[in-house]
Amino acid sequence: MPLSKAAVTYLTEDGVIKADDPAVSGLKLAQSLPTALPVSPYFDDPQIVAQFGTTLQYIDYGKKSVEEAAEDFQRQTDRILRRAMR
Repeated sequence: MPLSKAAVTYLTEDGVIKADDPAVSGLKLAQSLPTALPVSPYFDDPQIVAQFGTTLQYIDYGKKSVEEAAEDFQRQTDRILRRAMR
């Protein structure tokens, strides 16, 4: 799938890119997902920000359910905070 909007338009009109193609549908779905990682003021610690990004990746790649990822995130961030409070 080209990055250029003009190329996508041209190839779609020419019939090379078909909307019902599973690969095209998958790419469009992936492009519709949020790409920016919002940082809350509560996430001042860079390790917690990194853990948040890692947790989102586990969910995105289907390696963990939302519940498993939430439990893991809490366990990991508690560990980070305990070390920071020593």
